Amino acid sequence: MKRAPPLKFSFTMFKLNLIIRKKIIQTFYLFLATVTLTVISCQKEPLEGKYKGISIEQNGVGIEFYLLNEDGEPDTVFNEGENFKFHLAIINNVEPDTSMFIVSEFLKDPNLFMVFGPVTSKQNLESRIFLTDIIKGESVILYLYIPENKKVNAKLSISRIVHGYKDLYAGLFNSTKGLGDSGPCQKNVLCYPSWENEAGGVALVFKEGGTSVCSGCLLNSSGQDYKGYFLTAFHCVDTYMPYGELSQQEKLNAEEWMFKFNYKKTSCYGSGLATSTIYQDCDFKAAWRDSDFALVELDNNNLGNNMCLSFLGWDRRSNVPTEGTMIHHPSADVMKISFDEDQLVETDEWENSWDGFWKVVWDIGAAENKSSGAPLFDQNKRVVGQLLGGPSECYGDDMRDWFGCFHHSWTGGGTSTTRLSNHLGNAYYMNTIRPGGIVTGPDIVCSDEETFTLTNAPPGSSVSWTASYVTPSSGTGTTAEFESTCPSAVAIGSVVFTISNMCGGTGSTTASKTFAS
Repeated sequence: MKRAPPLKFSFTMFKLNLIIRKKIIQTFYLFLATVTLTVISCQKEPLEGKYKGISIEQNGVGIEFYLLNEDGEPDTVFNEGENFKFHLAIINNVEPDTSMFIVSEFLKDPNLFMVFGPVTSKQNLESRIFLTDIIKGESVILYLYIPENKKVNAKLSISRIVHGYKDLYAGLFNSTKGLGDSGPCQKNVLCYPSWENEAGGVALVFKEGGTSVCSGCLLNSSGQDYKGYFLTAFHCVDTYMPYGELSQQEKLNAEEWMFKFNYKKTSCYGSGLATSTIYQDCDFKAAWRDSDFALVELDNNNLGNNMCLSFLGWDRRSNVPTEGTMIHHPSADVMKISFDEDQLVETDEWENSWDGFWKVVWDIGAAENKSSGAPLFDQNKRVVGQLLGGPSECYGDDMRDWFGCFHHSWTGGGTSTTRLSNHLGNAYYMNTIRPGGIVTGPDIVCSDEETFTLTNAPPGSSVSWTASYVTPSSGTGTTAEFESTCPSAVAIGSVVFTISNMCGGTGSTTASKTFAS
């Protein structure tokens, strides 16, 4: 959320009907849990979504189902309505060799549906709370697949359903409205292809059990080891009074966030939606109110295998940027980009002087609610801050916003839990990196023809290569064949594969291997 005066809005309440039945399909047992929700609008406090607790358990013996009100007591009151979107918060402990899918249905058009999954034992989290992606429809079916030869006492519990009031999928499913709800001045990040690599590190963050949203980004570290350090705003964590300091519960809440990467269109002016990736389960690392930063680490050692992700460069020096760029999710919309084409000024928050925050005045685009925590890039495409907020809006009279300075966050409050330096290493600045494929081949190349191969290139990507001290010195494809020109002295050559047109037509990266020639 971008810091701004609170506004009231409509959200919806719902009822739930549950049907669980058992079938045998080929060699799998199939448990069907159907949850039907109907909704009505009403005025409540300014939250982005609302959840009610429920408990649905299928344990092979009986079924338990409870719909709870806000006091945790059984609730049978409901109101009518139609169409919604929601998260399911599932207490999951999926057994090995089993998997779960979630399918939503559109009662008015049976040809439309959404599928989420598979959820397997690899997605079992330490907290055991698994938050699904946003699902749109008028009912949802949970499929739990269990191999027939596995004697598994399946147990599934849905702890809550979060109903969101904002339609993140507008523009799809025969709607004429554009995706999301950001202002008309916002620019699609796909219209600026030179920023594709940086876009790969920005995510939409679902917090507070899916009821609220912020923006943020993955950061590179001095070790360039693909650790999942994720930067966002302090006030995205600081959700309870007294504001300005974090309780242990607020830190624990941050560890249940969901991160949605690659939430963007497939082309500049198209209506298609790219395939996004979600991650859950993180560890709180550091936060500091004075520069409004928060840092968590995604607890997933497979981040380096996802070549759709970028680990963003940063600069901890106090150099004044000659221009500023923000990549963000305004109003929880698909990814947008905003530009301040002039030199930035360091001021106090909400002020025009002093220091601690970069003040921008947007020339293209603006910030909105849910942009909070979004990265600010300098002219070298390195992160130099994260969004606090300000009065900017599309075509507004005051286009100012403020970002907490990265160089102040670096030293922070002087402890490992209030500064960035303990986590990102000792470098003065880092550049953006993307995970690359693995290059295999010999360590020595002389006169005989040798072959080097790039593995793990993303499907649909374009690959080219260049090499030194060899003939030929360039080519295309995931296989490079060449022979040494055999210089009079031993030389150290390299073959570099460039992978482009990745992740639905965006981004590029390289992978290389050295050899003696």
